[in-house]
This record gives sequence, C-alpha cells and structure tokens, in this order.
Amino acid sequence: MKKLEIIIRPEKLEVLKDIINVYSLGGMTVFSVMGCGAQKGESGETSTVLKGLKITNMNLLPKIQVNVVVDDDVVDDVLITI
Repeated sequence: MKKLEIIIRPEKLEVLKDIINVYSLGGMTVFSVMGCGAQKGESGETSTVLKGLKITNMNLLPKIQVNVVVDDDVVDDVLITI
C-alpha cells in the first residue's frame, strides 16, 4: 500500500474524484490548504530592490490536498492518470 498526497487547484477536485472512483480506491481525505509553487501566486511575483538585493513576495493560492491510499499494483496507473 502507498499513501499519495496530491495537491491540486480547487477546480480540479471533481476530476480527481472521478479518477478515484474509476480505480475503486475506496476513499480519500481532503484538506483545504494554501501554497505557492511554479505559479508563484495569481499575479506573478512582486519584487522590490533594496540596497541591491531583490526581495520577492510570494502570493499564497488556495489549493486542495487529497490523501489517498492505493494498492501497490495500481499506483503507477493512478499516477499516470492523474
């Protein structure tokens, strides 16, 4: 068994739920979280230059974290589908 921790945009939750149903994974735990990554926030990054140093302010965006326990034999298939 493997535990997958999947972080997605909120609008992708229904798609993920459909994938979980297709593989009959049985259940999931859903958390509302905030974060930033490749997107760097909605409006991009805001930066200020102070004494030659670039200071970057990152905007946190709402995300959904979904935890799912998956059998070892279907982990790769589930990950590829997601």
